[in-house]
Amino acid sequence: DLFGPDPLVKQFPQLGDISDIINVIANTAFTFLPALIGWSSMKVFGGSQILGLVLGLVLMNPQLVSQYDIAKGNIPTWDLFALEIKQLNYQGQVLPILLAAYVLAQIEKFLNKRVHDSIKMSVVGPVALL
Repeated sequence: DLFGPDPLVKQFPQLGDISDIINVIANTAFTFLPALIGWSSMKVFGGSQILGLVLGLVLMNPQLVSQYDIAKGNIPTWDLFALEIKQLNYQGQVLPILLAAYVLAQIEKFLNKRVHDSIKMSVVGPVALL
């Protein structure tokens, strides 16, 4: 062992805060992974990148049930027009945001072709995200 048997933070407690800051910086990209993937995948799929970012943030909203809480019991659902939707948080997930971003890009393209220019900015984004 280069620095001894104990971790550096244990040997030098004053390094604890620096270690915490480095940990926050290192984990940020993984914490907000759906937002980052939403942003970049919408560019590839031909949609608005800001809508991809918003979609990624929606999928990881803290009001949704986190992956850690799923094992604890029932998952609440929304019942929309006889369609049962589980209230799951997709923080750290890749495939759900890729699929959702593809669908969002297709809906956005469809709406952009059909909505009049004068109301496009107010209609396309919110309707596509719904």
